[in-house]
Amino acid sequence: LPHHPVAEPIPHMQAFFEAIDITTVFAGDEAYYMPAVDKVYMPPISRFQDPRNFYGVWAHECSHATKAPHRLNRNYGLSRFGNTAYAREEIVAELTSCFLGQQLGFTAHTLEMNAAYLYNWLRVLRSDTNAIFKHAADAQ
Repeated sequence: LPHHPVAEPIPHMQAFFEAIDITTVFAGDEAYYMPAVDKVYMPPISRFQDPRNFYGVWAHECSHATKAPHRLNRNYGLSRFGNTAYAREEIVAELTSCFLGQQLGFTAHTLEMNAAYLYNWLRVLRSDTNAIFKHAADAQ
């Protein structure tokens, strides 16, 4: 896509996310999915330097929402930052963002991850040589 004005929704991307059955609340400075209320929370588009990054983050968070029992019922076990279940879910969310980005024309957002976070992804992938294929299938 050519350069797009800051804080302006990109119509075809906005239409895609508005059409899916995941409630999103636009407020605050953090992006996350809250399973207890089955909602994605996102900073407003104005908080992003490039609206395509906004859609990359939104795709990542919507991916987490697909693990809900009434959607795909994905469960890797008790997820806590740094454990294998957490890493597996994050791999799926990032791959989902990449796949949607390819289809819709946004770039998957760049996570500023610390070494421990990256280490957990690598640990999962090294412990199971087929993990990337399993998680890519879950992301589709």
